[in-house]
Amino acid sequence: MKVENRPGVWSGWLGSRADRGEHVWGGRILLWSLIALICSGLAGVPVMSGPSKNEQAGGLREVLVSALCGVSVAAAQTYRLPDTGINKCYDGVGNEITCPQPGQPFYGQDAQYRGPQPSFRDNGDGTVSDLNTGLMWQKGDSQNDNRSYDWQQATDYCASLSLAGHGDWRLPSVDDLSSIVDYGKVDPAIDTRFFPECRSNYYWSSSTYAASPNDAWYVDFSNGYVHWDNKTYSSLLVRCVRGGL
Repeated sequence: MKVENRPGVWSGWLGSRADRGEHVWGGRILLWSLIALICSGLAGVPVMSGPSKNEQAGGLREVLVSALCGVSVAAAQTYRLPDTGINKCYDGVGNEITCPQPGQPFYGQDAQYRGPQPSFRDNGDGTVSDLNTGLMWQKGDSQNDNRSYDWQQATDYCASLSLAGHGDWRLPSVDDLSSIVDYGKVDPAIDTRFFPECRSNYYWSSSTYAASPNDAWYVDFSNGYVHWDNKTYSSLLVRCVRGGL
C-alpha cells in the first residue's frame, strides 16, 4: 500500500519544506500576527498582587511577554505619554475664551482633556528624570558647551557623552524630544524649573525625515513646532537622553 506523505499542521504553518513556498509567508504572517495579538493583550494586563497564585500568574505572564515579545512588562507599564500642558480654550479665530460646555460651540478642546501631568525630578547631578516616560535628560545646555552641531556631530556627541555615571546617552528621537515640550508655555516651551538653560531654538532629533534621507526632524522649543532640516548644512542645538523602550 502506498503511504501518502501529507504535510502536518506545524510544517504547514512554519513552512519547513521549500516545495511549500506558496504557503510559507501566509503561515508566518498569521503566526506573527497571533503573537503580536498575544503580546498586546498580555502586556496590557496589570500584574495582580495578593495571594501567591496571583503572584505566580503575574510572574509567568512577565516571562511570557519577555520571551515572546522581547519587551519588558515593567517598562511598558511605566511609560505614560504626558499631557500637552495646554489649559486654555480658543474660538475659531484664535481668541481666548472660557472653555465651553458640552453642546456649546468649540467644545472638546485639548484643554478640556487632562492626561498624566508633566512630572520631572531633578537628580542633582546634571540630569532630569521624566517620571511619566522614564527617560533621563541632560539638564543644561552648558553641559554641551552651548554650541550647535550638524546632525552627525550631534549623534556622535551624545553617543560619546559620559554624564552622571552613565555612558549610554543618545540623540533623542523626535517623539522623545516632543514629550518634554509644554505647549502651554512659549519662549521656551518647556518647564524651565527643570530645564533652565533651554533656549527658544531648534534641537536635533535622531529621526530621519522619511521623504528625504538627507534631512532629520527637529523640535523648535520656542513654541513646540516640529519640522525637518538638512543633516549636513544645518547646525542646531542638542539635548541628549538615555533610557526608554
